[in-house]
Amino acid sequence: MSDAPAADNPRRAEAARPARATLRSLAPPEHDAQRAAAMIVHSVSVTVSGGRASVSVEVRQEGEQSVGVAEGACAGNAIERLVAEATLRAVAGIDRDAGRVAIDAVTVAPAGSRSVATAVLVHGEEPFVGVSVIGPGGVADAVARAVVDALARRSASS
Repeated sequence: MSDAPAADNPRRAEAARPARATLRSLAPPEHDAQRAAAMIVHSVSVTVSGGRASVSVEVRQEGEQSVGVAEGACAGNAIERLVAEATLRAVAGIDRDAGRVAIDAVTVAPAGSRSVATAVLVHGEEPFVGVSVIGPGGVADAVARAVVDALARRSASS
C-alpha cells in the first residue's frame, strides 16, 4: 500500500470525500397544503355616487367564498381604505381570526417603474405587511391583494 497523499492517489481522494447528504425541506409539511389552499381575490367592485363609495370584495379559498362590503366617504385615500376594510370582512367570513385584525395603513406609491399597493395590518401589537403590484385590475384590486398577502403572512408566522 502506498503512503502517497490523497491528492496523488485518485482512489484515496474519493474515499476521503464526505458522503453527500440528502436535502430535506425546511418548510413544515403543512406548508404545501397551506399554499394549495391560498386565499384569492375573486372580484372587487367600487361604486362612487354623491361623494360616497360602496366597495364589495369577494374572496375564495378552496370551495368557500365570502363577500365583504364597506361604505363611506370617498375623500383622499378613503377608497383604498374602504377596499382594505371590505377585504378584511370578506376574509373574516372564511377565516374567523381575520376579524381580530385591524388596518393600520394603506398606501399606493411608486416602486421603480411600477406602482404598488401596501397594506399594514396589526394583530395586537404585531404588524403584518402585504404588497401587490398595481396591474390591469387597477388600484382597488391591488389593495385587496395586498391585504390578503398581509393576512397570509400573519397566518404563516402564527
